[in-house]
Amino acid sequence: MLKALKDDKLQQIKVAVNVSKEEWAKAQEDAKKALLKQVKVKGFRKGKVPSHIAEKNISPIQVLDRALNSISSKYIAEATNVALETKERIFDRPDLVPTKISEEELSFEFVYPLMVNLSQIKLDNLKTKYKVEKFKESMVDDMVKETLSKQSVMLPKEGEAALGDVVLIDFKGFINDEAFEGGEAEKFELTLGSGQFIPGFEDQLVGKAAGWEGDVVVTFPAEYYVKDFRNKEAVFQVKIHSISKLDIPELTEENVFLFGIPNVKTVEELRNALADIVKQRLSEQAKSKFLSELIDEIIAKNPFNINDRIVESKVTELNNNFNQTLKQQGIKRHEYLAVTKSSEEDIHEEMKKAAIAELSKAFVYNELKNRFKPEPVAAKAIEAEYERIAKLYNMDVNMIKGFIQENAIVSRLSEDTFVDKLIQELGTKK
Repeated sequence: MLKALKDDKLQQIKVAVNVSKEEWAKAQEDAKKALLKQVKVKGFRKGKVPSHIAEKNISPIQVLDRALNSISSKYIAEATNVALETKERIFDRPDLVPTKISEEELSFEFVYPLMVNLSQIKLDNLKTKYKVEKFKESMVDDMVKETLSKQSVMLPKEGEAALGDVVLIDFKGFINDEAFEGGEAEKFELTLGSGQFIPGFEDQLVGKAAGWEGDVVVTFPAEYYVKDFRNKEAVFQVKIHSISKLDIPELTEENVFLFGIPNVKTVEELRNALADIVKQRLSEQAKSKFLSELIDEIIAKNPFNINDRIVESKVTELNNNFNQTLKQQGIKRHEYLAVTKSSEEDIHEEMKKAAIAELSKAFVYNELKNRFKPEPVAAKAIEAEYERIAKLYNMDVNMIKGFIQENAIVSRLSEDTFVDKLIQELGTKK
């Protein structure tokens, strides 16, 4: 009788099968006969090759492999039933793992990968807070600036560089007094505050004037894409050739139309509409941040393992996406490895970490969805949401319905209700 053994660490179930000597001998005999019939030798018809000649064309490994497959197919249904009796959620078909195999004996295991079971995770004493950032008029100013900057022109600037200015620079980087690949450029346009360079680089150019030459000292981030540079200090020799500043037009009734909000004609109407949009975004961002941080906290307080088969399946997906990204950028994989000074093993390890992180978040999210199921979205709520959006963008509700399908509204409201439920049950409003 077969028995199932669960391995919590590897998240799998093993069902061991020990085959009798008689059954194993018979399986090998049948396998050998089948293989002999398939042998092709010039001058003989298939299946009519004399045994003493045919036997020279098959190996003992072939016989054992065919016999093993034959025996395993006989036991797989029974083993699967035994595995299912554990009530665990099986992810996929089992792996066949021989534990002893020779001409004299055979034993093997069916190894079933398991889905993660998070029914026992604890959700008490969680510290994640739900906090909505306070609305400020400056947030509307930023939205105005962002849109109008697309209509702006660059003008030369005298004096010191400030955040938002564009500096034209030469730079050359050194690690341990040695220049490194990719760390040098001439007449490079850099917008200060854009985050395009290593953290700290752009900040050190603020307050400098055209003609300035000097050193900028930074430390490469721990997650920098070039593995050899991570956490290392670098010194950049920098020269500022010139400074330019965006000349952003003033907001007037003549350019209100640039914001694309129907029926808004005055600056005051525009700012009121943008304020409503900002407040909605602040609420959405707060909920998204709360959910993300809550999941991270649950994972930290409830460590769990994920079966390797599931992880490798995700790694394959990430790897395919990575190859597609490289292709779109016109970069060959070997070129990327050379530039980043990485190996295939390094890439696989990074992807494995990313896969485990993504899967962990997804499993916890699904467990929360199971425990805090949102109520079905009512027709009244759907209509109210359409009206809210119409009011927000100052548009006719029927026009909004033409732009946004109802299933998208239902999906968002359901998610919103779910997060609201989490905030009420698990989060402290602040």
